[in-house]
Amino acid sequence: MALLDSSNSPLSPPPPADGDAPGLLHEFFERAARLWPERIAIDTPPAPNRPERRTITYAHLDDQANALTG
Repeated sequence: MALLDSSNSPLSPPPPADGDAPGLLHEFFERAARLWPERIAIDTPPAPNRPERRTITYAHLDDQANALTG
């Protein structure tokens, strides 16, 4: 998984809605999914056993997480 420079990174925490920083990791992803549903949350480069690059948006990641907890 590629990590980007934090000044331009989609992994930078979104601004808190209520003035408090999110305290739990899942809150970060839920807030990011609301603010930037189509931005890339996970970007994996090609690997020897998987020649294609894979990306997952915040919306897709949130949908998958909700399906696991639902």
